[in-house]
Amino acid sequence: MEGDLVMLSLENIKTKRPMKKLDVKQSGPYKVVRQVGSHACKLELPETMAGIHDVFHVSLLRPYHPPVFPGEQGEPPGPVEVDNVGESWEVKDIVDSRVNMRSGKLEYLVEWLGYEGSDDAVSWEPVENVDGADDILAKFHELHPNKPRKGRVGRSRARK
Repeated sequence: MEGDLVMLSLENIKTKRPMKKLDVKQSGPYKVVRQVGSHACKLELPETMAGIHDVFHVSLLRPYHPPVFPGEQGEPPGPVEVDNVGESWEVKDIVDSRVNMRSGKLEYLVEWLGYEGSDDAVSWEPVENVDGADDILAKFHELHPNKPRKGRVGRSRARK
C-alpha cells in the first residue's frame, strides 16, 4: 500500500463549493506515505488541504486507476480547496455571556486575538466554539459569578 496512489472520498470534508450535492465526490490521486495501523493510511496532501489531518480510514480511500482508453480524460481533477484553511481563531477575552432566547443555548461574547479593529473583532459564539479557552472562561466566571455558565443554563420563566 505504501507508495500507491489513491482517491479520497470527500464525504466528511467541507469544501468551498456552495452546494455539497454538486461538489466532486472524490479527490486525488494522493500518494500513500505509510499505513497507520490496520485500518488507516497517511496521505501526502497538497497545500490547499493543509488544515486537514492527513490520516484517513481505508473505507474513505479507493485505488487510483489511470485512464486506459484514448478518449478518456487524461488529467484527474485538481486539488480541492478546503474551507477555512489557514484561518486561526484564538480567544483573547470573554466579554459577556447570555442564553440565546431563540435556541435556549449558552453563548459567549468573544474578543478574538489578532482581529482588533476589524468587523470580526468580537462575536457571539456558542459554548462549543470556546471549549479550548478554559482559563479565560474560568477568569470570566470568577469576575462575573452571576452570568450564565455551562451547566447552569435554563429559562427564568416557565412556559405555559
